[in-house]
Amino acid sequence: MGRIGNGGTGFEAFMIFIIGLAAIGAGISIYFTGMN
Repeated sequence: MGRIGNGGTGFEAFMIFIIGLAAIGAGISIYFTGMN
């Protein structure tokens, strides 16, 4: 996509971080719901 410097890489890392947090949060929620 024609990156300038490491701005694209930083943005991708940020998006992966946010998606990772959402996935972990959902996993923990499902885990605790299953325990009860």
